[in-house]
Amino acid sequence: MYAPPSTVIDFTSQDGVLVAHLVVRRADYEIGYRRAVLKAEYPALLAALKEIGVNDEAADTARQEAHERLEAEQDVTMRWLRSVVYPDLMAPVSLVDSWLTLNGEELRFPLTFDQFIHLPEYEELDALWRTAVYTLNAHWLGTPAGNGQAEKKAETATTSTTG
Repeated sequence: MYAPPSTVIDFTSQDGVLVAHLVVRRADYEIGYRRAVLKAEYPALLAALKEIGVNDEAADTARQEAHERLEAEQDVTMRWLRSVVYPDLMAPVSLVDSWLTLNGEELRFPLTFDQFIHLPEYEELDALWRTAVYTLNAHWLGTPAGNGQAEKKAETATTSTTG
């Protein structure tokens, strides 16, 4: 069975609050589709608000929930996190091999959007995670994949750090 190139990130925060083992993979069809679905969640909220022709309790509840989520995300930062950052960072993480603990509680992947945005900010982990994602998936940035050197390098890359 084909295994796409991947990068392993092992991270422990200096304060011990967050311990992560992330296996970030180069996109294949499954990962690309997962990313597309995650990106589609935001427009789906907008569409739910526009369905004003349906008048029943379930539709009213769905519209209210969508409206509340969108109100919370009126901030451009939250929209960017939901529609770009979250899908790009979450989609290529191996759902089987990756885990993290937050204050001793294990969280499994995929993290929900709410879990993701409430992770403590550790700049080093953020930089390692983004670097792994966009080195393996440069095409997500509209950049040509190049001559395959990034994939060869990432195929065997392992990063361990204490931040």
